[in-house]
Amino acid sequence: MVVHMRGCNFSTTDSSLSSSSLSTDATLRDTPASHSPGGLSRTGHTVVAVCLGFILVAGILNNFLTLLVFAKFRSLWTPINLILLNISLSDILVCVFGTPFSFAASLHGRWLIGEYGCKWYGFANSLFGKSFDNSVATLGCRNTNLQIKVLHSKL
Repeated sequence: MVVHMRGCNFSTTDSSLSSSSLSTDATLRDTPASHSPGGLSRTGHTVVAVCLGFILVAGILNNFLTLLVFAKFRSLWTPINLILLNISLSDILVCVFGTPFSFAASLHGRWLIGEYGCKWYGFANSLFGKSFDNSVATLGCRNTNLQIKVLHSKL
């Protein structure tokens, strides 16, 4: 069976998925998770929602405290600590602009904010996540460089 939705073809050999159960985009988008084939159960969505809720609250609080400490103690503004500040800032932005959408979707067992919300979610997580990744990669390169210098100085 082949299902065509907004320019994407999904094919399956499973005969239990009849064309009547996959008739429209609205049916797929609005189907609760407990009825979707291969999706999480209600308990699964609840577990994910609890984890995301913890990540949301802990991420915002911890990163806010980090930013507050950096703002209060100007002596912490060394080049390496500014990279850590960038990591904290990008993480709090992901927690504010990305995680709430996943959290709400897990609570309800379905995606709630439509196609444009999905695009925003992907954009925000990619943008702020890439900033995080670049900062971590910079720290990794710096540490590798320091280790090589120490190793060569001992030889």
